[in-house]
Amino acid sequence: MTGSKPSKAIALESRLKECTNVLTLGVRPNFSDYSPEEATLIRHAKKIYYPATFYADLFDTMGINPF
Repeated sequence: MTGSKPSKAIALESRLKECTNVLTLGVRPNFSDYSPEEATLIRHAKKIYYPATFYADLFDTMGINPF
């Protein structure tokens, strides 16, 4: 990671796990279950690919566009 911007796209579900330019973090039951490094990547992402539906309001509040 360079600065606070992720160098790869961020995905939660595993649909893009074979893509080398996508970092797949997996879906956790609670946002607090992500490591501090993963949470930082999520917070600084402009878009999250394949998030779980229960994170939609959180990402909307954070100004992150889900795909």
